[in-house]
Amino acid sequence: MASNTIARKEIAEKVAEKVGLSKTKADEVVSIFIEEIHEQLRLGQVVNLPGFAKFTPALRPERKGKNPATGNEIVIPAKKVVKVKVSKTTEDILNK
Repeated sequence: MASNTIARKEIAEKVAEKVGLSKTKADEVVSIFIEEIHEQLRLGQVVNLPGFAKFTPALRPERKGKNPATGNEIVIPAKKVVKVKVSKTTEDILNK
């Protein structure tokens, strides 16, 4: 049975094949690309990759919830999240 997941290493291998880099160099490029996206999001920057997706850092506010085991009301703390909006191009590719 085939897996529905592709790992960073496999993406790096595909990049290596398509642009003629060694697998090691392509892995380094993919890693740096991901690190740069992380850094920009950490700094509060929106990362827009036209034709793919837009990544927007946001703050999810504190809210009330319930402990499912006890039913007691709890406070779920605020936290930073990333909102992802895929491009129309990506949607079209998925729906071919």
